[in-house]
Amino acid sequence: DDLGLIPTLLAFMKEFGKRTGLQVHFSSVAADRIEPVGGTKRTVLYRVAQEALANVAKHAQASLVKVSIQIKQDAICIIEISDNGKAFAVDSVLHAKRNKRLGIIGMRERVEMDGGTFAIESAPGKGTTVRAQLPFTNGTNGTNGTNGLNGTNGTNGLNGTNGTNGLNGTNGTNGIMDFANF
Repeated sequence: DDLGLIPTLLAFMKEFGKRTGLQVHFSSVAADRIEPVGGTKRTVLYRVAQEALANVAKHAQASLVKVSIQIKQDAICIIEISDNGKAFAVDSVLHAKRNKRLGIIGMRERVEMDGGTFAIESAPGKGTTVRAQLPFTNGTNGTNGTNGLNGTNGTNGLNGTNGTNGLNGTNGTNGIMDFANF
């Protein structure tokens, strides 16, 4: 946590790539706005990446993994970990008994406890993508959606009805870093 999220992720991914032999790509959009995200939320994002990468190494039989982190609409931090490995039945894993797949359940619980959303997409021939979204400014239930998670008008809101600067809005890419082939 002292180094910051991006340097810590880079160091972990470099070691992960060497240890597993997997090709690892990293990209970050608006990296300068990621570091001010609160320490707890940075830790959640790091732990999600760490567990998702461990699952890729154990189960995916992948040759490539991509990690992407970005800020959307100045209020949502999104991390995505995707691989080109074999797919799995997401619903059955997410609804398995607690003693199975604790890593995936743990990722989901960490993200949701911090007010975020967690999703996994997996399809044969397309691999798996783990996505965590965390709000990081001005609370979780903003009036009219101003930097809120459940904003009615969606101004910087995750679930905004009108979608002004909502999650699916477009923002410019403020610098992309791509570190491939550690």
